[in-house]
Amino acid sequence: MSKTETTGDIFEATLFGANVVRRHILNGVPPMLNAGEKVLAVFHGEALTREDYGLGAARKGGWSFHDYLIITDQRVLTWARGLIKSSVDSFALEDISSVEATKGVLLGEITLNIRGAKERFRSMVRADAPVAEKIIRETRQRASTAKSQQFAQQSKADPLEVLERLGGLRDRGIISNEEFSIKKAELLKQIT
Repeated sequence: MSKTETTGDIFEATLFGANVVRRHILNGVPPMLNAGEKVLAVFHGEALTREDYGLGAARKGGWSFHDYLIITDQRVLTWARGLIKSSVDSFALEDISSVEATKGVLLGEITLNIRGAKERFRSMVRADAPVAEKIIRETRQRASTAKSQQFAQQSKADPLEVLERLGGLRDRGIISNEEFSIKKAELLKQIT
């Protein structure tokens, strides 16, 4: 990947949160991305290990100054940049059933519910947490709408099959009950 492709296409409309070191992102993130994937936002904080949630939760990368929450048009990544060890965790948008931002007096936190397990990213600048939450929610919504439209187009011949697929998407939290109801009404009109 050339430097112009990295800075031009991948990061074209990227929002950089407070304390993000752009050099880290521009140099470190491109190898993590899938072909055609775009970075929507990057936030600074601390990626925590799952097993140690609590007051003394450990950082995934161990001791470091910069961990990042990276939101793309396809997934959410946590990049723990430790001095001795580093880790990258990737979560597909369709696997994220909920996202919650909490704000303390000075710092904020994002909690992702991924197939029943919780992922926490804390010590964000307080104002960044609700922005990250909104971007993840909106990106999930766009992805689920596109996916439900794709399913509808693929199976126009069998509305019942499409309805079953949409029900599965609703049950997994990928589309809302409201989206399901709208599509269900459209599909039932095709049958009758």
